[in-house]
Amino acid sequence: MNILILGGCGYVGAVLTKSLLAVGHFVNVVDIMWFGNCLLAHKNLRIIREDVRNTEKIPMDNIDVIIHLANIANDPCSELNSKLSWEVNVLATMPIV
Repeated sequence: MNILILGGCGYVGAVLTKSLLAVGHFVNVVDIMWFGNCLLAHKNLRIIREDVRNTEKIPMDNIDVIIHLANIANDPCSELNSKLSWEVNVLATMPIV
């Protein structure tokens, strides 16, 4: 399967990405990488450094499954910048689904 993971470099996303690659899926990861990239190169992995709010830059062609894990949660940023949290957690999700 060709899978798109939004937020694939976060804790849950990275674990899921590695698991999906291990069973032979092609995985496209979109992540802003505020906390870095812990994913190793793999022939079935494409990493796109992009903000999920830029939905026009997210490759949707030939994607079988979308897994949306990108969000701002349990983060002081969500309290300090509620507008950013709303944009990432809600507004960016709407065009994807």
